[in-house]
Amino acid sequence: MTASEVLTLVGLLLGFVLVSDLRRPRSNRESVPAAISVIIPARDEERSLPHLLESLARQTLQPREIIVVDDGSTDATAAIASAAGATVVAAPPLPDGWVGKPWACQNGADRAEGGVLVFLDADVVLAPDGLDRIVGSWQHEAPEGLLSVQPFHRTDEAYEQLSAYPNLVAMMASGAFAPGRRSWSPVAFGPCLVTSRSAHRAVGGHRAVAGEVIEDIHLARVYGAAGLPVHALAGGSAVSFRMYPGGLRQLVDGWTKNLAGGPRLVSGLPMLGAVAWIVASVVVASDLVRSLGAVVTTGEIDGTPLVLWAFASAQVAVLLRRIGRFAWWAAPAFPLLLAGFVALFLRSTFLRSIRRSVRWRDRSLTVRVR
Repeated sequence: MTASEVLTLVGLLLGFVLVSDLRRPRSNRESVPAAISVIIPARDEERSLPHLLESLARQTLQPREIIVVDDGSTDATAAIASAAGATVVAAPPLPDGWVGKPWACQNGADRAEGGVLVFLDADVVLAPDGLDRIVGSWQHEAPEGLLSVQPFHRTDEAYEQLSAYPNLVAMMASGAFAPGRRSWSPVAFGPCLVTSRSAHRAVGGHRAVAGEVIEDIHLARVYGAAGLPVHALAGGSAVSFRMYPGGLRQLVDGWTKNLAGGPRLVSGLPMLGAVAWIVASVVVASDLVRSLGAVVTTGEIDGTPLVLWAFASAQVAVLLRRIGRFAWWAAPAFPLLLAGFVALFLRSTFLRSIRRSVRWRDRSLTVRVR
């Protein structure tokens, strides 16, 4: 192998290192926790919300209350929540300087009566013991601090495979699942957050991140700056979600928003490792295309690009099985999914740098450039 091929292989191997410690929620409770308030920010979530509410009804550890904050929905979100027995809070009109999700979360926290606050996105689904496991993990790993869980990613449709690379890169670049993670900047994953009501109030709650598009990482930094523990886990069998069931446009808008601020907020080393893995993957995909082109034009076959493609495909298959349920063909077709990720990243970069705003749920969100 040439020196460049060795470097490419090293870059690929970094992908395994960056997600080598995918710890998952498990019940560590030594005592019954304080009353639990589940808070669900929801805007036009009639498709996803019923699945979450059904899973909450089956919990072995029942919350004291379920609060659905209706953030200006135009569909049946509020009616579905009310019919399921949840407390529905209509969020007031969005004030200046606020982004929709922090506003909804803060309104839910202000209404909550429980001593433990569990924030769940409407597309999340919990296993029957899921609440027990995430609250127990919070008690063990981040008492009086902030625990977050990146859900196991379920996909049903072909277009949803485009989430494979953004999801993998987000988990790699966060540094939360790599060796030495405790020495890096605190990060959190917004779909599932657990904290105490007292700690949430002490740090300023979601008011402290009112105008942030990537509110989860900023909230983790607020907790870290206050000297409170911050810990992240992978969902495994406890917490899952189907991220963008509303179609390709929803997926594009969602990942454009998520990529708009995240890369600037994570620690340098894991971010560099993730970039190295992406570059190595791009090199493998490019060499494969050139090799196949040579077969067509000259009839000559270079086996090395095929070997590297086979290795990269096997790696992607292993990694995707650890973080979600993706189609069988997603791994061998990784060059196409990688091209999709690059396109999403470039779109997000353009909107962040030139327009300074992105769109989500029919709202224009101003991206703060620091």
